[in-house]
Amino acid sequence: MQPWGIQMTKLAVETLPDLSRCSLPTAVRWMEQAGFRFHDVEGGGGYREFRHPDGSEIWIRPSGEIVRLGPKVTGKHRARYDQRGKKTASNNTGEKLSP
Repeated sequence: MQPWGIQMTKLAVETLPDLSRCSLPTAVRWMEQAGFRFHDVEGGGGYREFRHPDGSEIWIRPSGEIVRLGPKVTGKHRARYDQRGKKTASNNTGEKLSP
């Protein structure tokens, strides 16, 4: 983050390719190549959580739906991103792994 809160480089969640229809192993490989690391979530309800050093997170729900989150902005609030790396207000971006 630059002075005055201006972001000059893209976040990892913005640059990761669309993972729709990828298998879980393929998606994990893409995320690891982008610098994400698996974070074990105790009692996470079956979610798989991946964190990036820039504060980005990716959650994979048990259904295979992918949730992309930017770094914390205020308190616990994080911006959501769609499969094209654009900010969205939607809880369902349509990005989902293949079964």
